[in-house]
Amino acid sequence: MESPQGNIYHLHKYLTNLHPSWDAIIVKEGSAYIAIMPLCINTKVGIKFATQPFFAQYLGILFGKNNENKYKELEHKKKIINEIHNSIPQELKYINYNFAPEFDYELPLKWLGWSQKTIYTYWLDIKNGYDVFLKNAASHVRREIKKFEQSNYRVLECNEPEIVLSILKLAKGDALKNIDEHFFQALINNSKYYYEKAMSSCFLAYDGEKAIAGIIYFFYKNKMIYYQGSTLSEYKNSGAMTAIIAESIKKYSDEYEFLDFDGSMIEPIERFFRGFGAFPMKYSNFTLNRLPLLPRLIQRFKSRI
Repeated sequence: MESPQGNIYHLHKYLTNLHPSWDAIIVKEGSAYIAIMPLCINTKVGIKFATQPFFAQYLGILFGKNNENKYKELEHKKKIINEIHNSIPQELKYINYNFAPEFDYELPLKWLGWSQKTIYTYWLDIKNGYDVFLKNAASHVRREIKKFEQSNYRVLECNEPEIVLSILKLAKGDALKNIDEHFFQALINNSKYYYEKAMSSCFLAYDGEKAIAGIIYFFYKNKMIYYQGSTLSEYKNSGAMTAIIAESIKKYSDEYEFLDFDGSMIEPIERFFRGFGAFPMKYSNFTLNRLPLLPRLIQRFKSRI
């Protein structure tokens, strides 16, 4: 909770639901934790690896509170990163993680041989309220909201992640076919658990009694996070998803500073996010590859495909 890099995905319950046997490298000073790196370790053909679990956007390294002296802070972080790197078990041959946008000192990882790739998410500043959001949104976003409002559709806030995921599976079944059912159930469990703590919610759009679009949100610190959502294919032009996002901003803009769209670099999706007035936010994917030559070549070939 104190870490600038901390996100809801790092919370014990959230991560345990996704990967019950997760471990962590912990750096301590006396009895105080000063840094943590979660490790979600799996084994395949006798090789141990740690990769980003489905439905966790960031893992990476979490530091404690920043030091006011920038030189001392960065020197401290460099030592911590070295300690963590040197503590990674030798039998762990491959790590691939997204590091939070707030992870602000990447060079030590590069010096230690980690490869880095820049990724983007989109954040929308909502702290000035719904009217300011609407004024700054693209004209096509305002048209979609108006079209939805003039229809017989409606938006409801609820605790129904199962319905959101059922819409997601109907709309994007082929893209989700390789995700084990355990992860979908874990996302449902997390959504329901954090709903009881006022840290999650669902918004659904209805045509009569039929759910046609939905979003699962998580709330953490100063952000509301659009985590998973989709629209039934026959309602793609209904404005339902735009209306859901608008309604959630109307409801929560006085409680949170940013709406985090949780990232996509697919051009049509990026344009959709940008239409709300959102701005790009960089974060990094880091890979430590200690695989033997043959598995490394196979992994590289698969990643290119």
